[in-house]
Amino acid sequence: MDFLVEFEVDVPAGTSDTEVKDRERAEAVAAAKLADEGHLLRVWKRPLSAGEASVLGLYRADSETELDRLLGALPLYEWMTVTVRRLEPHPNDPAAAHETGLPPKVLACVPGGQSITSARAQQTPSGRPEAMPLAVARISGSTPKCSMPNIFPVRPMPDCTSSVTRRMPCFFVSSRSRWWNWTGGTT
Repeated sequence: MDFLVEFEVDVPAGTSDTEVKDRERAEAVAAAKLADEGHLLRVWKRPLSAGEASVLGLYRADSETELDRLLGALPLYEWMTVTVRRLEPHPNDPAAAHETGLPPKVLACVPGGQSITSARAQQTPSGRPEAMPLAVARISGSTPKCSMPNIFPVRPMPDCTSSVTRRMPCFFVSSRSRWWNWTGGTT
């Protein structure tokens, strides 16, 4: 169970500075021990009026009796005014969702056990055919080494061609330019 505990420390008049410092050091050691044991989760300072403050602590204990025993063992307890509030979990608490891994208001269910569509527990069907593993991808063909980018940025030479002509005849190029007019259009 979690508890929000508020402390107001009132040092009695006439107490020596040495005793106050000794108790504050002992209080820090006791708080560190409670934190190591998992009882003290967080501590805050809450400003009150000018120069005054109270301390808020988030404690975890199995019962209020255990919390009273833990607080009674603190070195400054005799000088404290203590207010204890028991805390209950909230359904929208993001920390609870983080602990379970589920979104808020979602209850965990046992896989394959019960269906949440009915108030009656049902056995889920086993089904046929059995589940199959994912398909294995296979590559057909291969890519020539010279067509891989950044290796040879040229196309591979084909194994065979449709003709033995490798370039256009000179007379064909000159004959085409004859039909072209430098001023635009054709003649």
